Amino acid sequence: MMRVGSLCSGYGGLELGLSPLIDIKSEWHSEIDSGADVVMQHRFGTKNLGDLTQITNPPEVDIVTAGFPCQPVSYAGERKGIYDERWLIEDVCRIASEADARWLILENVRGLLTANNGDALARVVEAMALNGFTQWEWTTFQARHIGAPHRRDRWFCVASNPKSSNGRSEEQQNMATPTREATELGERTRSFGRWENAIQRWERIIGRLAPNPSISTSKKYDIVSPRFVEFMMGLPDGHVTDLGLTYEAQMKVLGNGVVPLQATHAIKFLFNNMQGGIHNGNTIRQSS
Repeated sequence: MMRVGSLCSGYGGLELGLSPLIDIKSEWHSEIDSGADVVMQHRFGTKNLGDLTQITNPPEVDIVTAGFPCQPVSYAGERKGIYDERWLIEDVCRIASEADARWLILENVRGLLTANNGDALARVVEAMALNGFTQWEWTTFQARHIGAPHRRDRWFCVASNPKSSNGRSEEQQNMATPTREATELGERTRSFGRWENAIQRWERIIGRLAPNPSISTSKKYDIVSPRFVEFMMGLPDGHVTDLGLTYEAQMKVLGNGVVPLQATHAIKFLFNNMQGGIHNGNTIRQSS
């Protein structure tokens, strides 16, 4: 059983991605968003350590996960990168080191690769190395590569601290191959038009039918259903939407998340690469 600490946790997408691969126990999380905190407490039973910039002496764990803020490097924003106040990778790596984690699993948008003309990625590598995570592999991976009906291009990294006394390599070597049992889905009455084939494929992959994509309102237009967004992310039904959060809180948590099945395959790929030859020190090889 591997103990996991989660930073910038969202709805726990990286934990959901890890759980088909190894036995994990979530120990704590760090979230400043109240909606995400509710999800983490209800779904993982973890204590919120609060603002990660203020965390000191975190409880020891074997793995630290972090979907650290993408706003500084996203193409949807100003892309200030390392000059953005939300650039938190140094704190992420510091906390992972203080928790004596052997493994650090990171996720962000693909824009990280080119932000600040490459300096943002260099700062990630520097922060990892300075905090003992001297061995790493990274890759970019799209949600559509695992059958999702959307692209959602993401950067994933698995790093290791070889001096950590926790999370020894036996768990990594015994990492399972993700499987899913066939599920009888039944039928739904609504058609998704030209997206029907893509939606049907995703239904078969995650094992549940798509809910209605919109909610009727008193206004002249409908609004996007959080349950449909939850489905598109491949989450268990009600993972976010059954917790009494407001519409705005649900959409914020869902919009900032990672597709768990996407994370599963990316993490498995990176761990396998690390078994075959870990990259150490000042060089990075992009996995493709």
